[in-house]
Amino acid sequence: MPDTNMECLQVGLHGIKIELNQGNSTRTATYLPEVALEAGWSKEETIESLLKKAGVKGHFTQSLKDSIKLTRYRSEKVKMTFEEYAATKKTVREVLNGCYVPLSNGH
Repeated sequence: MPDTNMECLQVGLHGIKIELNQGNSTRTATYLPEVALEAGWSKEETIESLLKKAGVKGHFTQSLKDSIKLTRYRSEKVKMTFEEYAATKKTVREVLNGCYVPLSNGH
């Protein structure tokens, strides 16, 4: 289950998704856990970078930051060869028997 507590955010461990309502639009952005770690960002720098990524312009006031809906999550990076990927893809296709399985958001 997603956690919205920014205080518990750990750079490098948690992925972050932000959502912010501005007027009639909702702005969102996300980073996988390794993005902030590889960039060497603090929590504050990560949030500011996400705001820029979401298209928010101007000065990032505390009031603006307080209005962010933040979701933190974990992910897992998996490495495989192309041959392993192809075998996995073939197995999944066989299990699904060629059926299209829509994602939960309808895409």
